Amino acid sequence: YRSADGSYYNPLIPSMGQAGTPYARSVPGTAQTNLKDLPDPGLVFDTLLKRPTKAEGSGEEEDGFTPHPGGVSSLFFALADLIIHSIFNTKPQNPTVNNTSSYLDLSVLYGSSEKEVQSVRRKDDKGRPDGTGRLYEDVFADSRLLLMPPAACALLVLFSRNHNFVAQRILQINEWNTYKNPESLKAQIDKGSSSAASDEEQTAAAQARIALQAQDDEIFHRSRLVNCGFFMKVILGDYVGAILGLARDGSSWRLDPLVEMRRLSHEFSPRGEGNVVSIEFNLLYRWHATLSRQDKKWTEKMFQETLQKDGINVQFDQLNPSQFFMAAGKALGQNKDVRTWTFDGLKRDGSGSFSDADIVKILQDSTSYRAGAFRARGIPDVLRVIEILGIEQARGWGACSLNEFRKFIGLKPYKSFKEWNNDDSVAKAAEVLYKDIDNLELHVGMQAEQAKVPGPGAGLCPGYTISRSILADAVCLTRGDRFLTVDFTPFNLTTWGFADCQYPTAPDGSYGGMLTKLLFR
Repeated sequence: YRSADGSYYNPLIPSMGQAGTPYARSVPGTAQTNLKDLPDPGLVFDTLLKRPTKAEGSGEEEDGFTPHPGGVSSLFFALADLIIHSIFNTKPQNPTVNNTSSYLDLSVLYGSSEKEVQSVRRKDDKGRPDGTGRLYEDVFADSRLLLMPPAACALLVLFSRNHNFVAQRILQINEWNTYKNPESLKAQIDKGSSSAASDEEQTAAAQARIALQAQDDEIFHRSRLVNCGFFMKVILGDYVGAILGLARDGSSWRLDPLVEMRRLSHEFSPRGEGNVVSIEFNLLYRWHATLSRQDKKWTEKMFQETLQKDGINVQFDQLNPSQFFMAAGKALGQNKDVRTWTFDGLKRDGSGSFSDADIVKILQDSTSYRAGAFRARGIPDVLRVIEILGIEQARGWGACSLNEFRKFIGLKPYKSFKEWNNDDSVAKAAEVLYKDIDNLELHVGMQAEQAKVPGPGAGLCPGYTISRSILADAVCLTRGDRFLTVDFTPFNLTTWGFADCQYPTAPDGSYGGMLTKLLFR
């Protein structure tokens, strides 16, 4: 089964991709640029990344917003939030360390340590295992999602519910006829715990206690395998399908990087040997320019409320990193009981569940919100402090330049700023800041790169560097995980669970996706 912290995914190298271990470095940075010669991060944001305000924009972009050219909705980026936060959680005290695993193990739902896993697992009023392997109602383990636009949390609630749906089915089917009625086991425990219990009843109670724990553990872990398999199919079916524009074009064909394949030498390409995410790909997934109009307003409101609680009243362009960390830290550390967490003002009922209607409204609204376009000068000023921190973090890591990264992934290095972005004002501004195209930083270079236009195979339409990298990363994340490849079997997931993870065969309006199946539940 999957470990809580991602250890032992590779039995020969148990710490590969484990939570709490350092990031990898894909490309050594060899550019001889003195850090003192690099431009001020705030100036870089204001010059190359900042979305125009009303006074600066005109025409169709009065508020500086440019709609996504491929019509991608905000819901796509809510799913991207779950993926990104599942594999990246930089340790504040030591930015070289990743506090989550390097696998698509739904750590945002289950947690990255045994303590976090136990916080979401259901127990009865006596603190005993539930015996059904279920989670508490509508819970998840990663509080960072509470600071994201609400569709990310709403999607995560669906995966939380899916775990419980799967656990109930596995218990009901009882494929190997090994599970017992949890209530009868608890009754045995209660009977043997009384002061009048006989020796035989006490022995039976001890055995029932062990059986209850073992049954709860087994169903939980098998359900997690199924749920993570479901998550993987949503990523390949819906997420990658949107990246390639397949759903837009009405195509149900899907990329499948998990199958056995041979190299040109006819040797089998390895599967399930592990993965370690790198600093370069951490920087790649900073897609703040795509924030929709509505999510921008939500983010501004959330920032204002969070800062005001800490007595900070400054404009977004005046907010400094220390103020941000202070306010965010307090916001995330207020309540440790995951059963009380809420988002977007939603209320829990007596069972701890959110209203179906509330979750549906958030998801439908997010689907109707059009995302922003990838482009230079597209990031709202509310995220200025986040981008400054990103630029500073990349420099602290000693990250490579944009051209060095492009060479690594097999793309031609840019020869000029004009080739990198054909907008004269952007290219000239970047040249003033960086002097030489080989000095252009990876993070800034990817965010402000000229974006692709919609066409066959192009649905997401970021810059070419991001476009090329994201598919390679999707292959590494899925193909390197043994629980999604060599151990993705009916024996481990149960026959029903394995079948449940397969793409729907009947047309359901998703054009080859998997998320519709989750929504129908």
